[in-house]
Amino acid sequence: MKHRAKETLFQKTRQRIGSIFTPKQTWIVGNESQKKHLFSFCKDIPKEQILLEPEGKNTAASIAWAMIKIQKKHPDAILTIIPSDHLVKGNRDFHKAIKTAQAIIQKHKQKQKNKHIQNQKDINKKNKIQIKNIKQIQEPDSPQDP
Repeated sequence: MKHRAKETLFQKTRQRIGSIFTPKQTWIVGNESQKKHLFSFCKDIPKEQILLEPEGKNTAASIAWAMIKIQKKHPDAILTIIPSDHLVKGNRDFHKAIKTAQAIIQKHKQKQKNKHIQNQKDINKKNKIQIKNIKQIQEPDSPQDP
């Protein structure tokens, strides 16, 4: 019987998200001391998507820093933060929760987009009315012949 080496939580996390996110959609955040480990376990992820913190702070600071970097390249991205130091049992429920959250966010983004479009239409309509009123003031009707 082969003895299988224990997988790290990081490796388990990569496997867990593999069916939800492609390597191109996956960004890894770590620090300089983890560089060798991250690059060896993330060969399928583009190197520019493995972010190494300039200075180790804490999880919140690391997430904020990464979000800024990612949003610059992908302003419409829906970010899903999945720390690898959590033990998750039941991948099916985990996947369902992620997909449900993404659907809710996407629906909200679409509502916001539709609202923005409607606001732009309302503004354009008001502007057209104002332009028409200005033209009427500037170009009064010519007197009619008797």
